[in-house]
Amino acid sequence: MNFFDRDNATIAWLGASFDQAIEDSAKAVILLIYADMFEFNFIARKEGFLRHSGYLNFGGALVEKAEAFARPILLVFGDGHQFGISRPFARRAPNIVALEVYGAPAMHSVEVEVDPEDPAIFSISQVINPDSPS
Repeated sequence: MNFFDRDNATIAWLGASFDQAIEDSAKAVILLIYADMFEFNFIARKEGFLRHSGYLNFGGALVEKAEAFARPILLVFGDGHQFGISRPFARRAPNIVALEVYGAPAMHSVEVEVDPEDPAIFSISQVINPDSPS
């Protein structure tokens, strides 16, 4: 399987997942991916990816599905392992909150609480390991 096959399969999976969430009237969606898709090829002010980015198609599909879903989405990823919370598509898909979690050498964790009655739905807290480097 090459990149293009994987990219197409990922986009199909994403579409089917959001279609199911819409059909089920889900109040929110959590997506877990490994890669930091916003690290190198993402232009924050334009909320988009460069033509040669491996995330160009996935990012476009994610925004499109987020617009159709119109409810909270939590996108969790690691890769760079620098804790952070952002709205990478603040204008185009403000319902997407991106959460980058810790990893080696900073072995802390993150707690996500889900409250379907809260309009924000997700509450995110850092859990700091006092025996781990920052």
